[in-house]
Amino acid sequence: MQHLIEAELEYWRNFFWVGVVVWALIWGAFCAVLANQRNRDPFGWLVLGGLFALPAMLLLGFLNPLPEEKGPVTGKGFGVRREEAILMLQRPDGVTMSDLCGRFKCPPSAVESLFEELRREGRPVQTNSGGPFPRYFMPTRHIL
Repeated sequence: MQHLIEAELEYWRNFFWVGVVVWALIWGAFCAVLANQRNRDPFGWLVLGGLFALPAMLLLGFLNPLPEEKGPVTGKGFGVRREEAILMLQRPDGVTMSDLCGRFKCPPSAVESLFEELRREGRPVQTNSGGPFPRYFMPTRHIL
């Protein structure tokens, strides 16, 4: 009889902890969504919301939204500043992908998405003959 009671208690203990984890994930998700809407770090608020639930949600509700960053072209977190990248592309000798990635500390996919956006706007981004380290440039119109 004692063995059955211990097994039943173990079952409810496990059920309790699964419930605690699910509860934390739900509160964390709510905080992450609200943080993203207020231009704050969603992952950090996911953790805070999971650990502190209602106090984290209330704190986030009282915080003012942060201003949006000026000019990110790609996903949040990658600071590819459009105007600066265009100036680099307008150099006469062009610029390499590693120059752009090193300057903006972003992956090549972020720079590629900038190139695609510029091409969609009709601003051609061209490359030289290729090779292992192609140079990218954007021709400018010179008025004589």
